[in-house]
Amino acid sequence: MFKMDKHNFLHKAELESLLFSKISTLDLHRVLSGYEMSENANQKNINIGGKPLFHHLSRVCGILIKELEMYDPDLLITSLLQGIFSCAEDISYEIIIYNFGPHVATLVDRISEKNMPDELKFPTIKPDNENIIEAVSSEDLLVILAANCLDDLRSLDFTPFANQLGSVLNKCEQLLIFLEPYQNPKIKYLIKEIKRERNKVLS
Repeated sequence: MFKMDKHNFLHKAELESLLFSKISTLDLHRVLSGYEMSENANQKNINIGGKPLFHHLSRVCGILIKELEMYDPDLLITSLLQGIFSCAEDISYEIIIYNFGPHVATLVDRISEKNMPDELKFPTIKPDNENIIEAVSSEDLLVILAANCLDDLRSLDFTPFANQLGSVLNKCEQLLIFLEPYQNPKIKYLIKEIKRERNKVLS
């Protein structure tokens, strides 16, 4: 599987090129609209490494496409719109329904910070909770969460945030614990890559 350049973000033109022959024209426009909405909504938002949050979201979308060969437009849009309800006051659940349909709105809501189990909220860690999967039971959403974790780890070498390193590693460890039983090949690939990046950080 082709790996995305971790120092870059996924540009709109590249996204269009990657999906042009994989999905319908209508779905392509939907994904590109999701890209634009995320980019606009996150203009002033930075991640814990001090880099634009949108760059992280675009790379997560890139991981789904380039490394996992996932072309479901609803999941790609969801990966781009993560957290949008908390970062953009003018974007509501109803607006997501209007633009992308109720399925995307539900996915974006389910993966939002307010619905995340505490173990997956950065940087809170409560390792004893066994119900981590209930709020995000869809394996597709778990793939997105794992791709988030993978990109966070890959980004450590060019967006260092030593004061948050422990929290990032703990968050990924918690996710790994609950992903291990899954036989989904995409999840297994991400587990392998997360462990590889974790070991590089710890070495």
